[in-house]
Amino acid sequence: MEKQKIIRFELKQLLKEKGMTYEEFGQRCNPPMEKQAVYNLTKREGVSFSMLERIVNALNLSEEELSRLIKIYSV
Repeated sequence: MEKQKIIRFELKQLLKEKGMTYEEFGQRCNPPMEKQAVYNLTKREGVSFSMLERIVNALNLSEEELSRLIKIYSV
């Protein structure tokens, strides 16, 4: 039987790797996000494509970094 896959959104880990606080990230977003909104975003299991675009642009992510933001796990 083939293992099922799950997708996880790893914004908290990526911000940590970049040494960036929630507040710094929020200020780079367009439009800016409050610290609490960023915290809530790190707890979400998924995001819309428009939110993903905001994140990619705020962090100026490469394709490789994007692959660290969205992880696929076999369970």
